[in-house]
Amino acid sequence: MEKMGVISKVGEEAIEWCHPLVVVPKPNGEVILCVDKKKLNDQVYGPIHPMRTPRDVLSLPTKCSFRYILLAIN
Repeated sequence: MEKMGVISKVGEEAIEWCHPLVVVPKPNGEVILCVDKKKLNDQVYGPIHPMRTPRDVLSLPTKCSFRYILLAIN
């Protein structure tokens, strides 16, 4: 597939999209292409959305018209 230009090597650097490809041979000689997503989070740039700490929330002005509630479920 690499010679056909369908796939190409990308190295170890983080890129926008990258999934390790696993080729599994079938008993009849065909192959199944599977995606190994165990290392996906290491390879993908993701947006960072920092949450406010409870201390930050409690220090908000008290005369505001609304506050948000932090709900934690384990």
